[in-house]
Amino acid sequence: MSYLIITVILIAIILFFYNEKQKRLKKEELERRRIEAEELRLKNIAELAELHKNQRKNINPFFSKIDHYNKTLTIFFDSPKFISNYDLFKFKELHISLYKKIKALEYKHLPYFDKKAKTINQYISNFDSLENIIQKRNDEYVTKELENSDAILSNIEGKSLDIQQRKAVVIDEDNNLIIAGAGSGKTT
Repeated sequence: MSYLIITVILIAIILFFYNEKQKRLKKEELERRRIEAEELRLKNIAELAELHKNQRKNINPFFSKIDHYNKTLTIFFDSPKFISNYDLFKFKELHISLYKKIKALEYKHLPYFDKKAKTINQYISNFDSLENIIQKRNDEYVTKELENSDAILSNIEGKSLDIQQRKAVVIDEDNNLIIAGAGSGKTT
C-alpha cells in the first residue's frame, strides 16, 4: 500500500511540474508573440513616419508656388480695369497645371500639418471659386467707376445716359452687344 501512495504522490508531483512547465511555456509563447507584435507595430510606425516624411518633402516645394500664385492673383485682382472673361480664362490657363498637381496631393492625413493643410485648402477653394471672386470684384469695380464717372456720363451732348448705357460704357467685357434704335445718338 505504501508503494501505491508513493506512486500516487510521485505522479501528482510529476503532473504538478508538468503543468508548471506548460504554464511557463505558454507564458513564454505569449511573451514572444507580444514582443513580435510590438516589433511589428514599431516597424509600421517607422515606415509610416518615413512615408509622412517623404510626402512632406514632396509637398513642400508647392508652397513657394502657392505664394507666387497668390502674389500673381493679387496683382491680377488689383488691376485698374474690368477683368473680362478672357482675362480670367488666360489667368486660369496659366495656373491650372499647378492646381491639378496640388489637388492630387494627399496631405490631409499628415500629422502636425494643419497650418500647411489650411494653406493648401485655401488655395484650392480660391481657385475653385475664382469666377465668383472676380464677378464680385467686377461688380464693385463697376459701381465705383459709375460713381467716379457720373459727371462725365450725365452730360453727353446735353443728354444724360441711363444706367444701362452707363454700364455699357464702363464694362469692358470681351463681347458687348449694344442695341440702340434709330435716332438714339449712336454716331455722336
